[in-house]
Amino acid sequence: MASYALLAALSGFHYRADEASLTIVPRIFTDNFRCFFCVGSGWGSIGQVQKQGHVELSVAVEYGSVTLERVVTGIDGVQGVRATLAGTSHECLWDAASSAVRLETAARVEAGERLVLELQTESWPLKELACDRDADE
Repeated sequence: MASYALLAALSGFHYRADEASLTIVPRIFTDNFRCFFCVGSGWGSIGQVQKQGHVELSVAVEYGSVTLERVVTGIDGVQGVRATLAGTSHECLWDAASSAVRLETAARVEAGERLVLELQTESWPLKELACDRDADE
């Protein structure tokens, strides 16, 4: 279990099924990050890829399903957002106050499907979060 706690800490992954809310805030490799996730309703991978002028976040489900209405990113300076699920566009909006994408209607990501969020950013490249070395002292 300690290993899984480290995985959650480095990925910044947190899922609340009751709120259909997912948080993805990687602490390492912010320019090209991919990580396993497992929740009660399914499992798969989350990813964040930084490209010139935008960041692509993805949730790929391999087994079961995950329902999402909100994805918290921790990314500042977003100017626009686009969401697609299995190649189909989903209406969404950017909530700057919480650094989150809000889907107009809940998206149920089924096994074999991938939700992709493309965030147009003004701040490029993203900065990796530094560890606080004084916290242990």
